[in-house]
Parts: sequence; structure tokens; C-alpha cells
Amino acid sequence: MVSGVYGGVKMAGLCNNLSIGVGIATIGQACHIFPMTSILQNAIDKAKTLPNHRQDEVGEMILAILEQDNSQLGLSEEQQVEIRARLAKPLDLVPELEMNAFFRNLAG
Repeated sequence: MVSGVYGGVKMAGLCNNLSIGVGIATIGQACHIFPMTSILQNAIDKAKTLPNHRQDEVGEMILAILEQDNSQLGLSEEQQVEIRARLAKPLDLVPELEMNAFFRNLAG
């Protein structure tokens, strides 16, 4: 039995019965309650109304996002600095009319 106020919602009951506005993890007899944001709760509520195959697609997308957080792939600090520096500089682009003329000239 769990009781208390979680995410501004007063709750009491068994872990299996607590599902409105919270994420729940049960480990043995311990129950851990994780409040959801209103956006996530709204998305899940809408996903529940979808056909099963679409619910599976939504679930797969969420899992893919979560798996990215655990990825060992990433940029080094040096690479991140380089990207920030390049993004901070405006690109020296050739005007569109000049580029069109160049390609017209190539085409003959």
C-alpha cells in the first residue's frame, strides 16, 4: 500500500492501481513513483486511444529516444567546441543568381 501526495495528486492504494499522472516501477515489494510532465501524460493518454499497431509504433519511438540517452556514441569535448565555433560563424555563401549563372555556363 502506498499513500501520499505525488506530483500534486493525492494518492493511496496498491502500486498496480496508481497510474494516473505517474510512472511506477515495482521492485520486489518496493514501489517507486515518478511524476510525469503534463505533456508526457497528454501524449500517453492520446496514444492509448490508437489502434494496437500504432501504440506499438509510439512505444518503439519512445524506447528509441530513451536508448539514445544510454548510447556510448557521442562527440568529444574538442569536437563539440569545433561545432559550436563553426555554427557561430556565418557561412560565406555565393548568391543564388551567381550560382545559377555558373551552372548555366557549365551546361553550355
